[in-house]
Amino acid sequence: MDLLVINILYLIIFALIIGYVVRFIPDNILNPYNFLFRERKWEREGRLYDRVFRVKSWKKYLPEGGEFYKVNAFNKKYLSSTDPEYLKRFAIETARAELTHILLVLLFLPSIFWNTLQNVFYIFIFTFSVNLPFIIVQRYNRIRFLRILEEMGYPISDTFRR
Repeated sequence: MDLLVINILYLIIFALIIGYVVRFIPDNILNPYNFLFRERKWEREGRLYDRVFRVKSWKKYLPEGGEFYKVNAFNKKYLSSTDPEYLKRFAIETARAELTHILLVLLFLPSIFWNTLQNVFYIFIFTFSVNLPFIIVQRYNRIRFLRILEEMGYPISDTFRR
């Protein structure tokens, strides 16, 4: 079998597996204040994503996969409520989606065992460039939703920090 076909099948199969398995990660692990998901100073309260990446102009064109598996499904395409519990759920689901896309980027690592370094580099560039827009949107949205919850006076410490 051609190496290109093997790489394509590998990426598709493991993307589907990762997308499914991440649906079962407990919410407390996806706490938006955990190390991986918390807002960073350099993000400047989400303004970085507007100014540098102009996220508002293209995020609507990204496909939404939150309901693909029907297991713990949550559609993040549109904000359908400003209820604090819904915003909390949305923030958690952005962490779930971000983790999914980070893991998809890391799919290049096992390919070291059957590819040349040049091919591994190409796989990394592909997985990184395909998943980066999704990671940006998840971080951008989560920062905004957490800010809304804080402005509403919703007790963040009771909500996420357990």
